[in-house]
Amino acid sequence: MAPKKKLNWTNLADWKTEGKGWDKTELRYSRLPKSCKKNISEKLYDLGANCTGLHVCFETDSTEIHARWKLTMDFPEGSEHTSCNYNGLDLYVLDDAGKWHWAGTGRQVKTKSMTQQLLGGISKKKRKYMLFFPLRNTPSKIEIGVEDGCTIKQIVRKNPPIVYYGTSIVHGAYASRPGLCHPSILSRWLDYPVINLGFSGSARLEPEMAELFTELDPSLYVIDPLANATLEEVVERTENFVRILRKARPKTPIIMIEDANLTTAWIKPDVMANHKAKRAAYNKIYQKLIRSGEKEIYYIKGDKLVGTDDETSVDGVHPNDIGYFRMATAMLPTFKKALKIK
Repeated sequence: MAPKKKLNWTNLADWKTEGKGWDKTELRYSRLPKSCKKNISEKLYDLGANCTGLHVCFETDSTEIHARWKLTMDFPEGSEHTSCNYNGLDLYVLDDAGKWHWAGTGRQVKTKSMTQQLLGGISKKKRKYMLFFPLRNTPSKIEIGVEDGCTIKQIVRKNPPIVYYGTSIVHGAYASRPGLCHPSILSRWLDYPVINLGFSGSARLEPEMAELFTELDPSLYVIDPLANATLEEVVERTENFVRILRKARPKTPIIMIEDANLTTAWIKPDVMANHKAKRAAYNKIYQKLIRSGEKEIYYIKGDKLVGTDDETSVDGVHPNDIGYFRMATAMLPTFKKALKIK
């Protein structure tokens, strides 16, 4: 057996965390600022402690990449999340043509302290990597280990981030691993960091959340609340939510996205009627905004987001990996249009 190689460890607390909108958070790797705790529900604030969408980019010439990380929560018994989704890290590598490839994942992570090799057996060459943090848990510490004598440095992407607000689907339930929820897929495809502000069961277009988002100066706002918001909330809150963002950021593009079909909606008349009612109300507000002279507002319909073969969900509601890939594919042209990418 070959002797173990000596590793040098880099604490990611010393690096800028991409996908993190606010610096003054209660935990190093949580998403919402401490300042908002008094203005939003306890549930929302607690969900903001998840490090969903947070990631770093780096370059190293090491032939092995290791990680060790400590978590603040136990893996919930009976969860439909995979342990990799809930607790794991997800590594991607950039090829010479500029395409990201999956490279390795922290798997079977069911304890609070883990050390794993994410990638090994590659040639010694400087390569760029992207490491996604867990979708649900919150690490207290994350380190990357590379071979002694090899270099490692952080890379910070130049494009300003996308702010993506939404439901448990945006929050990553139930992708098999962190890099496979659609905001993370779009982040790789577009080369834009994404600030993932998905909140399971809690995207209800509260004006307090819109006010909070105006503290950020993104390249794009994305609003995707229909799977959580009631018809009444859609009618009463959507226009105000958009107007708050637009007043603070008059030139920032906004994309409004409808909900994807529940996979059994085609045989459940009440479910399909609910889809149609909320979408009609949402689209009516979009049309009103356009007629009032608002510019740079885009719209994505939901009925074809995951296709029509019903093979795209874990539970009829939340996408599996196929569903997330199809959603990202369907959304990509509008994101490019809003960002002025050819």
